[in-house]
Amino acid sequence: MTQNLTSPDFRFEQTGSPDVHYIIKEVSTTSNDLVVSFSNADGSLMVDDIVESKDRQQWNVQCSNCDAGRTWTTSYDSAGYFAAMGCQIISINSGFCVKASDAAEGLMLVDCDGSDSQNFNFFVTV
Repeated sequence: MTQNLTSPDFRFEQTGSPDVHYIIKEVSTTSNDLVVSFSNADGSLMVDDIVESKDRQQWNVQCSNCDAGRTWTTSYDSAGYFAAMGCQIISINSGFCVKASDAAEGLMLVDCDGSDSQNFNFFVTV
């Protein structure tokens, strides 16, 4: 069952392979079997059924700064802390980076260029 990304909340889970890779699971699903994948046709990101042999569902994360002790509070009064900042999310399959675009395009895969739209911050809520 493939569907468009609907939730901004994801968790990263190590695959357990000797080379550290991650699968990205959507938090809002109760079945725990949907992960972020991409379309070979246009590079768009989507949520798809988990298939461990699909390398389109495996990701590498490279961060410029890990700062696990700095606290924050959002306007929604959710407390937590920064886990890492300036992180690129890179497809193991293609080597392309995830880019945040406008609302119409959403998230997509593009050539890695280190631009701000390809850098993400990771937070942990408590």
